[in-house]
Amino acid sequence: MRKVLFAIIAISMIGGRSFGQITDWRAYLGEPPNPDQKTQNEHREKGLRLIEMLVAANPKSVDKDIIDILEVFKDEEEARGQASALLATVAMLRPDGSEVLKRAVPVLVSQFRDRNKTVRENSIRAVVSLQPEIPSESLEHLLALAHGGVEPSTEKTSYSDQTVTDLAVHGIARFAKTSPMAANELASFLDSSDAVEMRLAAVQSVERFGLNQPVIVARLGEILDEFGGKVLDGNGGPKQELVRRTLSAIATLGPAALSLRPNVQRITDKDLSMEVRSALSRMEK
Repeated sequence: MRKVLFAIIAISMIGGRSFGQITDWRAYLGEPPNPDQKTQNEHREKGLRLIEMLVAANPKSVDKDIIDILEVFKDEEEARGQASALLATVAMLRPDGSEVLKRAVPVLVSQFRDRNKTVRENSIRAVVSLQPEIPSESLEHLLALAHGGVEPSTEKTSYSDQTVTDLAVHGIARFAKTSPMAANELASFLDSSDAVEMRLAAVQSVERFGLNQPVIVARLGEILDEFGGKVLDGNGGPKQELVRRTLSAIATLGPAALSLRPNVQRITDKDLSMEVRSALSRMEK
């Protein structure tokens, strides 16, 4: 239960205040699990209060706390997992996370390939969730993760690696509107030489961020051409899901994807007829 404590997102905010002097982060995050239910509940309630304060307090008042939390990354895996989850939660909830967690970024990046799954994934999640923007120096590390985070063969793909890949692609997509290099890299992930999971992650990011650069739109068309005129692998199969999400992304892009009208019309799988109609309709508006 403690491992998911800081993954809680729905938090009722309270007024900002300085609390670093009353919190021993190393002791709290490194506290071993206790089988007593009452103790667990108290620990959880304290954690929620601390998260509320970290999210609501002004940046200067939490700086000392961030410094102390970063020290925990030198400790045992359980504590590092808790620290990484805490920072990921702060990153997801604070609109000024780029400023508040600025000093944390180098430490988080250093954990991108940590042997511990929780630490690794939460550290990446923290960086790619920063608002209003991800630090530019993170892009090269995210590109390296995306290229090396998943095996080409789907049989060898682990949940851990796929989660890393999904997070890295999400982060790269956030750069794509302003970085031609990021846009080109994202487009390359849509290529047929990549695993279906990689291509699906890229398509979902295109849809999420409304990326309509010509190089990306062209790759969406290539996906449809690859499967046009074919009955795919059944409802919920990976290839059908890839085409389904590609059609959904095209619908989201609307008139920016008008050049793909012929590509969309080549999709004849009856299970995708609704998505085809939606894409054709929205690109005309």
